[in-house]
Amino acid sequence: MTASRRTGGTGGWDDLACRIWLPNEARPPRLHLLDLDNLHVGTTPDLENIDRIRDLYEPFLGADDLGCVAANHAPRLVPGASSIRSFRIRRRWRPFTVRLAQGADGADLKLIEEARHHLGRHHLNERFGDVVIGSGDRIFSDLAWRFREAGLLVHVAVRNVAQLAGLLRDACDGCVWVLKGGGGCLRHPGGSN
Repeated sequence: MTASRRTGGTGGWDDLACRIWLPNEARPPRLHLLDLDNLHVGTTPDLENIDRIRDLYEPFLGADDLGCVAANHAPRLVPGASSIRSFRIRRRWRPFTVRLAQGADGADLKLIEEARHHLGRHHLNERFGDVVIGSGDRIFSDLAWRFREAGLLVHVAVRNVAQLAGLLRDACDGCVWVLKGGGGCLRHPGGSN
């Protein structure tokens, strides 16, 4: 299943190309909405895992992109551990907005709130060309459809294939990027780079 051909102000690209890899100068700004709990595969990542995910995600970032990351900030048994993690996340993901959350689906709900804020703006497709949802959770399926209706190409980035909900996979019309193992697009194998 490949995404349909799209054309826009930056020209067109064909159906076989992996769109998430378009160079910064060849694409309009991108909106990133990243559930770090999902990408870290847990709510208490060590500092190396935080750095590793940020490094793996680097190729998808552009100078004019806008983003929001959300992560759990629940106090744990080790005093200050969650503060150390949240500080590392803020430092590594700047200038993105960082939303800290607590409780089940806390990070998801913060991202949904952020997405609704953007979806409420007129002419969203004139500001952004595409959006990357950094989560495999099906809770983001409705948002993916709404971003598509607003005229954006929707990509999904997941840590591993097992995390990807079928509803979300079907709702996005761009790349489905897997970070683990060096990465790769499920929709455009061989054309990933």
